[in-house]
Amino acid sequence: MCWPDCFCEAPRDAFIRQPANTWSNLATVGLGLAIVWAARRERDPKSAATYGALVAFLGAGSFFFHASLTWVGEGIDVLGMYLVVGYLALLGLKRAGRLPGPFGLWFAGLAAVSAVVLVSEPGHALRRPLFGGLLAALLAVECMPSERRPDRRWLAGALGLFLVAFTIWSLDARRVLCAPESWLQGHAVWHLLTAGALGLLFAYYRSEQGGAYERDRDRIPGDRGLDRSEGGAVV
Repeated sequence: MCWPDCFCEAPRDAFIRQPANTWSNLATVGLGLAIVWAARRERDPKSAATYGALVAFLGAGSFFFHASLTWVGEGIDVLGMYLVVGYLALLGLKRAGRLPGPFGLWFAGLAAVSAVVLVSEPGHALRRPLFGGLLAALLAVECMPSERRPDRRWLAGALGLFLVAFTIWSLDARRVLCAPESWLQGHAVWHLLTAGALGLLFAYYRSEQGGAYERDRDRIPGDRGLDRSEGGAVV
């Protein structure tokens, strides 16, 4: 069973052990797939598609965890959290020109460290501190002086939504707001709100690039779809 507990929702004796906490993850999976689909129109399609894939993986991992309530499912769920937040922190360093060495090597290292923490017995005590550290690193990267010009209102919105979600997560985990047999679960609300925060983060990074190629201000009237920033490349 999951460690240290399985949150408020009472486990059912069925294929889906926690229905509300399971099905609410479809919002995150759907968001990730939508970002992957939209990535082809972005100025940095590879980064956008990778982010979308990681978000979808996060939602699928959490879906599997709450459906099965197994150690394996919990590990995949937590791994998805590490990879999404760590990826964004590394991406911010890369775009600010402050990441020494290849991006892929750093991301592989993050995945390896995360796996060690998740599969080792001593690593259990490090799970939440590691996630908190990755979040702090992400915020620190975004607060560093840089020539980047993203719209920080999106970041503020994502942070505010995440704080609300985390408050609800804590109340559910501590059984302060808890109705085990109800379909209205605080942890399910956490899934929905964090999906919204992840969507706002995508908008934040997208604003740094000026959005999709099709934005009118990037076009020359009558150019049949030529983009000024790409020296006239057809988009």
